[in-house]
This record gives sequence, C-alpha cells and structure tokens, in this order.
Amino acid sequence: MSLYDGAQVHQDDNFPDSPIDNANQNLKIFLIGRGELKGLAISGNKVLAFRQSEVEIYDLISAFQTIVPIDLLSSKSILTTPIGVFWGGKGGIYLFPADGSPVRLINPGWQNHYDGRRKNAAGTSYITEAQRLAMRSGWDAFFHEAWFTIQCQKEDNSGTEYVNFRFQTQ
Repeated sequence: MSLYDGAQVHQDDNFPDSPIDNANQNLKIFLIGRGELKGLAISGNKVLAFRQSEVEIYDLISAFQTIVPIDLLSSKSILTTPIGVFWGGKGGIYLFPADGSPVRLINPGWQNHYDGRRKNAAGTSYITEAQRLAMRSGWDAFFHEAWFTIQCQKEDNSGTEYVNFRFQTQ
C-alpha cells in the first residue's frame, strides 16, 4: 500500500508490519469494501472509509465493520464536525451523525436545485455534475454551521455565481 502526504509526495511502505502493538491495540485497519477509496473521516469511535457508492464504518472499540450504501461525488466535500460527518453526492448533501444513527439527507427542501432537476429560465440545470464535483465544505465553529460552497448557473443563464449553502446544527 502507498499514499500521498499533505504535500502530495508519494510514500511507500510506511505502515507498521504488525497489525497490533504490544498493548494489543489495532495499528492497522483492514478494509473490506470495494472500489477506490475517496476519503477518510473519524467520528467519535468510528473510522469512516468513503467510496463512491459505500461507506465502510469501522468501530474502534468493538472492531466491528459494516458497509452502508451511500452516494458520494465530491471527496473534497467530506467534512468532519462535532455532530458528525457531511459529504456531497450526486443527489444531495448527507450527514452521518456522530451518535451512529442512520445517514440522512440534509437538503430535502432544495434537493431539486442541487441535483439538477430544477431548471433556470433558459432550461438548463442550476447545478451541473461538474459543479457538484467541485463543491467545497467547511465548518463555522462560532455559529455551529456546516457550509457548502458551489458554483451555480444564474437564472438568466448569463454566467455563474458562487452560492454558499449553510446548515445550522443547533
């Protein structure tokens, strides 16, 4: 296995050879999912390994692994917050709550705007798949809000503008 560090430098064989340490604690997590790994997140005592169509959840306490089907498009939208992990897919923006409850859609009120079903006056989608793929996310600790910034088509189709969707968690 190999990886790229934060400076995008390729590194080989920098993982421990033993899967456990001298206190019998896990050093390696062997993933069982299928497909390219798109991102990792930690929420409470769970490690989430994201792929395009599934998230593998590894419980660090029980070592129990489960795979949940999801919709992931933008790996740069994966956002770890105190209330859970958010991400953007083709059909919406989702949350895996920190309490372990099921994944939920957080944008049902404007899902048709996000997923491309809603059209502007020129008949084109407000948000294209390429724009959903380029979406970025962030966390505002003061207001306890998850922010999602995405480029959208203007109503008259004269160009694009950036829109910031905010999800307040309290």
